[in-house]
Amino acid sequence: MKKARLFLVLTAILSLLMVSVVRAELPLRKTSITPYKYLISEAEKQTIVNWFRNASQYQWENVAKLSPTLYAKLVKYNMQALITNWDDFWGTAGISASVVNQIAKVTGVFKYPQDKHWAKFAYRMTDSEKQKCVNWVNNASSGELAAAGLGATAIERILTGRPFSNFVDLWTTKGMSDTNMRKIAVAAGAFYWVPGSIKTESLFSIGPAYRAKLAAAPLNILTLQALLMCARYDEWRGEIARTISAGSETMVKGLVLSWAKQASIRRLPGCGEAYGELLMKVAKEKKVDLAKMSVFKNQSAAQLRAWCQEYLAAYNEEHPTAVIGNIPTEATFQ
Repeated sequence: MKKARLFLVLTAILSLLMVSVVRAELPLRKTSITPYKYLISEAEKQTIVNWFRNASQYQWENVAKLSPTLYAKLVKYNMQALITNWDDFWGTAGISASVVNQIAKVTGVFKYPQDKHWAKFAYRMTDSEKQKCVNWVNNASSGELAAAGLGATAIERILTGRPFSNFVDLWTTKGMSDTNMRKIAVAAGAFYWVPGSIKTESLFSIGPAYRAKLAAAPLNILTLQALLMCARYDEWRGEIARTISAGSETMVKGLVLSWAKQASIRRLPGCGEAYGELLMKVAKEKKVDLAKMSVFKNQSAAQLRAWCQEYLAAYNEEHPTAVIGNIPTEATFQ
């Protein structure tokens, strides 16, 4: 019995040593390895490895749009058969972050520009918004592409590569950085871009614990503008809710929507925390969604001020020890 156990132990040790030897003898190893920084899971890493192991030359060069020279070298050393896991793949010379990122786009590991970034929030778009980008790029003149803020090199590659069949086809084109993709999405009317950098600290309704979780990876939501863009749809608010809380998703999702509405109102020039809070309460009482700029613009300045006066009169009557008298002027509303 003891001999059998000893044999099993020795066999296990020998197997581990053999694995170590095989890995050490893999060709094309990097001389030094720095960690891959994007926030992908172990399962997503294996998805990328599996794609690499099965990729044809056509898929490598025309779908992921990666270097033919690198593919030839990898095939020469039989790396598709030898590499079975992420550590071996990432440790292979020539496999850079840009190579991995291209494969991540093709496999759906990355869904949006800046997705799973360690320090930036994702430029989220729906499938129909992504298609808007493709349609716009396929039909835009070189002047329109330049007006969108694209450089000469990016424009040349777009003109050479189009028509693009889908969003990934466009996104994987050389020179289509996440910043360029954002510029295209804005020009195409596909991406809801809110300029500005008002910190989430200015929204007092977001407590310190929630604020810290919003600011941390993978959300990286540091500003009201980022919050507004990342919380446009119910599904996205659900993702945020699940990331920042283990509690009731429905309740936290409602909180996120409330924060987004306040963030929307805060875009108005001169609208600080106090005015923003007042307008939110007036909107709730009057059942008017003032957080939507199209709705807000349809109200007259006089009407908005009258609603605020009405609300504060009722509030002050109920709270005589905490009277509020600061109401925006009609000119401010205008």
